Amino acid sequence: MRFKDRHEGGRVLAGLLSDYARRKDVLILAIPSGGVPVAAELARELACEMDVLVVRTLNLPQHDPWQPEIVMGAVAPGGVPPLFSTDPPPGGGPPRSQGYDAYHSQQ
Repeated sequence: MRFKDRHEGGRVLAGLLSDYARRKDVLILAIPSGGVPVAAELARELACEMDVLVVRTLNLPQHDPWQPEIVMGAVAPGGVPPLFSTDPPPGGGPPRSQGYDAYHSQQ
């Protein structure tokens, strides 16, 4: 599926995730730079909180001129790994990142 731009992609994604709209236990984490416009639309459409997770990407060397970089992972500062679990949290609800738990434990 192709989108006109990242904003449209965020709106389409919001439609697919509408069950999470207006929930106080949802935090949308955006990874710069391309993920921020998507997350902004997603947060606006779902009326959820959003934050930016600044990471350093880990790139693989690439020699294809049409695909100048391939990102294989990321490292976040402060000991918060951007790893996502497919298991629901202990209190129920959707799967979430370890960054989400770290963020909310400090609030």
